[in-house]
Amino acid sequence: RVRMLMLAVKSFAKKNNIASAAGGTLSSYTWLNLVIFYLQCIGFLPNLQCRELMKQHDWHPDPGENPWHCINGLETYYLPTETMAKSGIWKQPDRFANTKLPNLLYGFLNFYARVFPQQTTAVSIR
Repeated sequence: RVRMLMLAVKSFAKKNNIASAAGGTLSSYTWLNLVIFYLQCIGFLPNLQCRELMKQHDWHPDPGENPWHCINGLETYYLPTETMAKSGIWKQPDRFANTKLPNLLYGFLNFYARVFPQQTTAVSIR
């Protein structure tokens, strides 16, 4: 459903001429980041930088050993999806088991139109 939501949002943005960084609107890549952020905010997708999730998987970042774990003082590490998928520790909440694509699309549009505090908050997928 994540992929289908991404395709629906990209299609919506293109049809409404709001998917062109060169044209002064958001790029397709940005729209996909917005989808991921929304799904993380509602708990549909996990936050791969969550320290508690890393602890549960016994995974520890090592900026000294891996220079990609910290760039210019920013923590850039994340729990590898393969590690998370193999363990089965994180499970999508049951409340999403029967959530249909139209509901996710409506939730996405509503989130950014009415819920997300645009004036004070930036989107940052994790």
